[in-house]
Amino acid sequence: MKKLLIFDEFLIVAFGLTQLLNSHLDADIDMVTTKEEAEQKLREGKYHLFVLDTKTANDDNLDYIRQTKAAAPEMKIIVFSALTNYSFVKKYLDAGIAGYLTKQANLQEITDAFRSVLSGQIFLDQKLLNQLIQENLTNSLNPFDTLSDREIEIVPFLLKAEPLSVISEKLKIHVSTVGTFKGRIFRKLQVRNILEMRDLASRYNIP
Repeated sequence: MKKLLIFDEFLIVAFGLTQLLNSHLDADIDMVTTKEEAEQKLREGKYHLFVLDTKTANDDNLDYIRQTKAAAPEMKIIVFSALTNYSFVKKYLDAGIAGYLTKQANLQEITDAFRSVLSGQIFLDQKLLNQLIQENLTNSLNPFDTLSDREIEIVPFLLKAEPLSVISEKLKIHVSTVGTFKGRIFRKLQVRNILEMRDLASRYNIP
């Protein structure tokens, strides 16, 4: 029997997904709501599939996914997230995930995703596949793809016009460092202010 570990900091999400999968998959499923619990479970047992969000308590999980894959390369990982833009998703695919499922997915998409990944396939939901096809058809470079992992992490805060001090506190980096990243982001995106950045983000469906 396949062993799954569901990790989401929101109990209702973790519990709901666990109950749903228990009803539709023949699998042994564990559920945790903190990174510490997840790490302990991963140390204690061998899992075939690990499910987590892109962020936990404002911390980006990209590096955590890389570390987890390095420690257990045979284990599949599905990201279950509210983020629906392919530019962000590509970062996680490059980190080694086997599936990306949005929290807007319906029951059929959720069960298809888990069955596909457990059988050794890669899964992206239909909305993300459509974005990928559109990018390939237009062959146009999404400027957000040029951003580093940390810059991508800062973008949502800038789009909300969060003060640099607030971003600094949330990401636990110095205010001047945030300012440096902001300048780099503006240069790479070729925008002069937040309004232009929002307009560009809207054109590329950045949430």
